[in-house]
Amino acid sequence: HGQAGDPNNDIILRVRTTETNDNGLPQMEAADILDTELQHVAATYDGTMVRIYHNGVEVAADTLAGTLDNWNDGYFLMLGAEANGSRTWVGYLHEVAIYDRDLSVFP
Repeated sequence: HGQAGDPNNDIILRVRTTETNDNGLPQMEAADILDTELQHVAATYDGTMVRIYHNGVEVAADTLAGTLDNWNDGYFLMLGAEANGSRTWVGYLHEVAIYDRDLSVFP
């Protein structure tokens, strides 16, 4: 996840696949949803669709072209800022969880 927009209230998600570039572009965006309150943001991938949820509500969904066959264990998982220090994350990450399976849809 990352932030974009002015004033950094968009969520962006980049997933590197065999059909994206090495920086995961094109990216997925959920516009104008972040604010200064504690929030829950989740992204899921079921093998076909990527979805972004904000406080339990789906705010973006799209098919993910390609596969994860080009996964590189030497790459870092980036949350917030870019590895080179650009695109500074404005705020804090409070709990991060990664699961190896798609989670059920929020109630």
